[in-house]
Amino acid sequence: MTIKNHALLTRLARWAITRGATPNMISCAGLVVALAAAGCLAVGAGHAAPWSTSPVGQPRSLWPVIAGLLMLVAGILDLLDGAVARNGNLQTRFGGVLDSTLDRFGDMAVLLGCTLYFARSGNLTYVLLSGLALLSVVQISYVKARAEAFLDDLGVGFWQRGERTVAFILGGLTGHVATVLWILAVFPPFTVARRLVHAWKLLGDAPAAAPSGSFVPPWRRPRGAPGYVFVCLFLATVIVLGPHVHPSLSATADPLRTFFGVR
Repeated sequence: MTIKNHALLTRLARWAITRGATPNMISCAGLVVALAAAGCLAVGAGHAAPWSTSPVGQPRSLWPVIAGLLMLVAGILDLLDGAVARNGNLQTRFGGVLDSTLDRFGDMAVLLGCTLYFARSGNLTYVLLSGLALLSVVQISYVKARAEAFLDDLGVGFWQRGERTVAFILGGLTGHVATVLWILAVFPPFTVARRLVHAWKLLGDAPAAAPSGSFVPPWRRPRGAPGYVFVCLFLATVIVLGPHVHPSLSATADPLRTFFGVR
């Protein structure tokens, strides 16, 4: 059973339907919550949680924690709008377009919030990382949407929206948003590349390839498979412990500024 078909989500969807909720209303509510999370990150993306043993000089506040909680609510609403559409027979083609559009706005707003915070604090490294993560978010979705004009489905790659959202939720709750920005700047471009190569092959434009072995990397395993779970646990460990293991993963670090000798 996938999370989209979970009994609890189904019950919640039916409850929402009895209250007159529509998928489009829930999608709009999800965007509002995501914008609120973005506002919290614009104020405190680089803050540590109040209970954190953060590096000296890093401010502590509840702003990233609140952002994480809001993103959790936004993620639930993102699942709920689809469940309401399915259980209430309320699916429309425009609703699907609206949902995807609002999801993209929410994703970009969260990263723009991070960009604003680090721009105000003068941290060149994290401004760049936020920008690179934003580029990947746009391209992951665009490649899929463009390819699906010719293909039925191109939902391949590890860094889909759910994985990115969970990473941000965990980063916010632990006060380690900066570590999440490193991860989202470095790894999602590989999902963009994989989708491009996959589309190239499915559309018949790629040259015939020699048969390959049966080995599949763990990050390419289906959701819920042991390899996939292992990768998720590893990434969660990096987010939780990263700033304590290496100082460059904390929000106080700015290696780019040091490299360019900017004061």
